[in-house]
Amino acid sequence: MKLEKVVFPAALLLIFAIAAFILFSSKKSSEKSEAEVLSLFSANPESPADSASLEEFSRLVEEKTGGRVKIGFSFSERDSKSDSAAILALNEGRADFAMVSEAALLEEDASAEIEELCAFGTGDISFCFPFEVGIHEGLSGLKIRAEHSPFSEAFIAEVGASAVSSIPIGEIYGKIESAIVDGAECSLIPYYTNELYIVAPFLLRTGHARSPDILLASRRCLSRLSEQDAQTVRECASLVQEFHSQKYSEHEKSVEKKLRGLATIVKLTDDKEN
Repeated sequence: MKLEKVVFPAALLLIFAIAAFILFSSKKSSEKSEAEVLSLFSANPESPADSASLEEFSRLVEEKTGGRVKIGFSFSERDSKSDSAAILALNEGRADFAMVSEAALLEEDASAEIEELCAFGTGDISFCFPFEVGIHEGLSGLKIRAEHSPFSEAFIAEVGASAVSSIPIGEIYGKIESAIVDGAECSLIPYYTNELYIVAPFLLRTGHARSPDILLASRRCLSRLSEQDAQTVRECASLVQEFHSQKYSEHEKSVEKKLRGLATIVKLTDDKEN
């Protein structure tokens, strides 16, 4: 009986010690496996293809890194300052990724600490007007809201019109309605989603320019990840570029069908579509 009294407390202490070790090890393991949550800044997506592609990027990154890396989104109103704010957030280390227009990237002071991951196409640029016009003689003397890019402004000047480049996409409707501008540059999907066909039912599909959105990453962000995970993020971006191209094309065709009867669409090489 004396032997039992001595052994029982010792065994109990051993059990407690083993349990404590397991709990401590489990906690350390949990800390090591905690996901790295990265932030992505973007203006509100203009099309379902954009939204779906950002969600697909997040899903692929989490899946292919085994849950070690996750992406959270921070969206802002789409205006002339949203892209500048996103690039600034990258430069200052307040964001890990950002989606901005190519035009804004060319104009802003993007540091060498930013890496371009992929591009999301935004469709061919067209002109919309309240009245029917021709591409050359019909545009002379008109004031046209331009996409925010030097190429657009140069093209508009070449056809004899004046470019107004400080109008966000969401304000085009009111500016045309109040005759502050005579027409606007925009691609097909924003033309439909912003209901520009109501005030500018004549759509001249020139396809004279494209202005893709660029997915950027902070090099500081990528350097925090393992080399394997950083490379996985790059590969996921490449996959999403192909995903977006397919989704955007499908959505653009759907929008074009919806516009029949709402707008007169003229392609430079085609007949009119009603």
